[in-house]
Amino acid sequence: MSSDDQTQRVLYRELDDDQFEWVRRFVRQLFAHSVWQAPNTAELDISKALTKDDDTTAMNLLKERGLTMEWVVQNATV
Repeated sequence: MSSDDQTQRVLYRELDDDQFEWVRRFVRQLFAHSVWQAPNTAELDISKALTKDDDTTAMNLLKERGLTMEWVVQNATV
């Protein structure tokens, strides 16, 4: 497997403890966002929209709610 393939398939290879902690930090931040909290109204409930087989709708909805790649990277903590 070329190094380009390896960079594209990070979770398909063995990670040392430091690398795994790096991945864990961003996954933890991703799921710490308030978008995953139980909504107080039906219109804020994103669960049905995210189950549709439509990547664009899901991505736009998450972006509207502030869950962006930039937010995850900026707010990830050790």
